[in-house]
Amino acid sequence: PVFFAVVCRPTVCASLRQSAPLVVSGAENSFRPRIECAAVGGLRHCAAASSASSRLSMQRWPIGLLLDAVATLAGTGGKQLLRHAALTGKHRYYALGLILTAVIDPIFDVAAYTYAAQSIIAAAAGLVVVWNVLLAPYTLGEALTRERKLGSALIFAGTLLVGVSGSHAEVERTPAQYLSLFARPEACAYYASFAAWIAVCAARLCRVGAGKVERGFLVAAAGGSLGGNTFTTKAASELLASGAADPECDGCPFRSPAFYLLAGCTAATASTALLLLGLVLREHDALFAITVYSGFYILSGALSGNFVMDEKRGRPAASLAAYCASVGVVLLGLAVLGLGERGEGAGAAAARRPSYEPLSDEAGAAEPGDAGAVRG
Repeated sequence: PVFFAVVCRPTVCASLRQSAPLVVSGAENSFRPRIECAAVGGLRHCAAASSASSRLSMQRWPIGLLLDAVATLAGTGGKQLLRHAALTGKHRYYALGLILTAVIDPIFDVAAYTYAAQSIIAAAAGLVVVWNVLLAPYTLGEALTRERKLGSALIFAGTLLVGVSGSHAEVERTPAQYLSLFARPEACAYYASFAAWIAVCAARLCRVGAGKVERGFLVAAAGGSLGGNTFTTKAASELLASGAADPECDGCPFRSPAFYLLAGCTAATASTALLLLGLVLREHDALFAITVYSGFYILSGALSGNFVMDEKRGRPAASLAAYCASVGVVLLGLAVLGLGERGEGAGAAAARRPSYEPLSDEAGAAEPGDAGAVRG
């Protein structure tokens, strides 16, 4: 983002730029750019505000949270159907699983980012574990233990609290404004801190042997931290919605290289994060790996949403404290799940295996934190 902020400077009809009105609601206020198309000399031009602006909408963030819940449910259900097909040999479930995983999940996920702030949607990643735990008794024959019930309840409650206490200000920006936002000193400080964290993980990995629990923790933490940086996803989703609304406008985001840069960064970070998770799953328990991954995914998403996307601006200290506490509830739920599974031991896990599991070792155990449940 810093490089393209200097090299690529998409311009949008400077002669038609106008100031957008400030709309204040309650204790929060921010700016929203009005992008209007006007006919000038027979040509259509976009009049974009010279500074980012927004309006408060208390009605849209629940839609975003609901869309993300559907996305995580579809992704988890689809991947469990794939697992079910592999265990039972009923290949008809492959098609349904692929549709849920490769079509419905990404469509609803992208749509969710156009309705709610990144810091809210990122925290909803914990719902993946909730759906996995709740569906496992029906799809994989898993038992719903007390720890799973308590952990799932904490994650679900924390996600709702994050939605209530998170940022509700909707901001529309042009590609140039997004690049300027990502090049702010505060955002650059976050990039430096993130790079330092990854460097620490890499340095420690060089000293830890394969198969060690610490190695699995570090790789899963690095993958989750990388995957949680969804600010490019948020920006690309907003620009996609804006461009689709009026693709003929001269200032359409599709005509800016910044849009394709952001979309490319989204694909690259998500793919790399899942690759790292896959490496952990080859050597460690699935629920352990996914719990660590999800925890750092949520932390990274919350931090980047507030420091890179600047979603904390204009919010009172009490609101930010409530948001932090809500994220803590989600992380506590993940910890309860992880510790509960470790406490049961391998014997209890083996007892929960479904009766239809093939004798082949290739099928593996169907754990509630199966690799398929992680968010892509």
